Amino acid sequence: MSRRLLTALAALFAATLVAGAPATPAKAPAKSAVAGFERTKARITELLGPRQKAVPLPAVLPNPFSVTAAPAPDPGSNTPAGPPAAPVDLLTRLAQSFRIGGVIQRGDKPSLIINSAAYREGDILPIREGETVHRVRIKQITSTHVTFELDGDETTLPLR
Repeated sequence: MSRRLLTALAALFAATLVAGAPATPAKAPAKSAVAGFERTKARITELLGPRQKAVPLPAVLPNPFSVTAAPAPDPGSNTPAGPPAAPVDLLTRLAQSFRIGGVIQRGDKPSLIINSAAYREGDILPIREGETVHRVRIKQITSTHVTFELDGDETTLPLR
């Protein structure tokens, strides 16, 4: 760069510094500004104080996803506790609770849509009933019916 250009830039820079400098020294903040700051500081302390001195959490937290046990039967109730249902009755009741969406063909094997999920022959459906989980196996799928198996017992449902 030329010397003349550098001199002009230095003069311009010095002029901006002089123009931007305050003519009088800065004034002390007004009393109302100090009072406003003190009110703001007090409000912040009021809102954040409990968070800064928080009570610690317990050492062992309960699991929110655990399944609690069923309540014990009332001894005064008149409902007799009968024997457990026969496996065939249990399988029929479980099979009736399935929401069967239909049959789809994947390659040469049919798949069954149950409760919005696809299952093939031989797949196991875990079904929770109270605290017990039953594992129902899909034994056979055809275009007209499906056969379920539980503990050696079978039941067949027609497909609509």
